[in-house]
Amino acid sequence: MIFTRITLQEVIKEVENNGHYLFFNDPDEEKYLKVLLAMAFATMAKSDSLYFSAENLVSNAKVALEVCRALSVQGGPPEKHFYTSNFFASVLFANVGVIRGILREDQGDEYLVNKNTLQKILPNHTDSILWKHRRQRSIIYLNNNKFTSRTLDLNVVSSAIENSDFSLDVDLNSLSEFDKLIRSTFIIGFLSGVNFERKLVQYYHSADEGGALSNLGYKNVKEFRENFKDFFWGKLYGEAAETLELLKTTENGKYYVSSLFQHV
Repeated sequence: MIFTRITLQEVIKEVENNGHYLFFNDPDEEKYLKVLLAMAFATMAKSDSLYFSAENLVSNAKVALEVCRALSVQGGPPEKHFYTSNFFASVLFANVGVIRGILREDQGDEYLVNKNTLQKILPNHTDSILWKHRRQRSIIYLNNNKFTSRTLDLNVVSSAIENSDFSLDVDLNSLSEFDKLIRSTFIIGFLSGVNFERKLVQYYHSADEGGALSNLGYKNVKEFRENFKDFFWGKLYGEAAETLELLKTTENGKYYVSSLFQHV
């Protein structure tokens, strides 16, 4: 946890040093972004899910920062006026809903799984038990929070979060370019960097506990590990290809790309 906190501080420092990559259009936006980073970390630090953790959050945030650098090299995104805070918020808060008790509507062993429904969950689980409901819960969390509801375009962020789970099939033709970029950021964050074998096992066991294995089509962790490369090349690569090409335009981006391909 100490290492993760240090890494988070490194990300915040990079935000301070690389504002020209981040399309700030409001003098307060850098401040907003640092608040979002600190807020998301403090929230995810409460998670006991194997996969949806503060460590995972920092990993994805670093990829998001590099995507912004690469976009800047290409002239920036087409809609800079809302981009930075909403982009990072979509990455930082997409999975906070996995945490039991994070919503004010959660009561005892009953947890809000959508706007109108509480579901009882026995205490002998980790937060991964809420895997299937985490995206809707994350959106509710952002709407309930005064800071995020005031500073973000929650229509844009909610759509990105709703389509962020790469274990689920989506109609890519129906997604905005923003949605696609967020989705591919999560794919690259998962497959790049260090400790990939550990992340693979954590992902499997979290999906298993959350009842999401049917989305993946594997019966056990051994089968999942042995066949994951086929899963990547058959499904995920097509979704991440454009962003991978984008990342090749920066030195750090090339590291993420080479790291990903090393793993598959």
